[in-house]
Amino acid sequence: MSGIEQARSQAALAAEAKRQGIPEWVAEAASATPTSLIRDIVADNRPSSAVAPSPQPRGGGWQAPRPLPLPPKHEVELIDRLAEKFCGPPNGPVK
Repeated sequence: MSGIEQARSQAALAAEAKRQGIPEWVAEAASATPTSLIRDIVADNRPSSAVAPSPQPRGGGWQAPRPLPLPPKHEVELIDRLAEKFCGPPNGPVK
């Protein structure tokens, strides 16, 4: 597109925007976006008419919760040593 054609196109766009009472950039964006795309976007944002699922009975979830096993003694001792390093011994002064 030559400079003259581009200037004419811009002037026509500006005149159309003024006629519709909208900013030029809105008219330019509207002309750059296909109407079918806008329709699809609007349709995607409308609530669907699908049937809502029936509510499930309240409970603990799909499976019964499993009891947590006690950690091995050496892991507990390691965590206790780490805690003592940062916080001090139990019932002792805080560092």
